[in-house]
Amino acid sequence: MAATLRLEFLASRLAQQDFAATLLGVPASKLKAAYECPDCGSGPDIAHGRPGYVLDGGPAPLALSASRSSGWVLFAAVAYPGPGLRVGVDLENAAARSSSASTTLP
Repeated sequence: MAATLRLEFLASRLAQQDFAATLLGVPASKLKAAYECPDCGSGPDIAHGRPGYVLDGGPAPLALSASRSSGWVLFAAVAYPGPGLRVGVDLENAAARSSSASTTLP
C-alpha cells in the first residue's frame, strides 16, 4: 500500500510539473520545484505547501494549486497572474466523507 501511495504521489508531482510547463510553454526540465509553506518558508529545499516553480533563476509566472485524494489529483493554475492573485482547489472523496458522516450521526 505504501509503495502505491508513493508512486501516486510521484506521478502527481510529475503531472503537475508537466501541467505547469505546458501552461508556460517551456520544457518541464526548465522548471525547478519551489514550494511555499506558511510555517517553513519557501524555496527549493521545501517539499510541501503551495506548489510553485523557479524558471530561469526567478519565480515562474504561475499561480498554481494542487489537491490529491483517493488516487485522484486536481490542478488549477493561472499563467502570468496579476499581482497578488492566488488560486486554490480542494479535492475530497465525497463517498468516503458521506459514509463516515452517516456512521457518526444519530
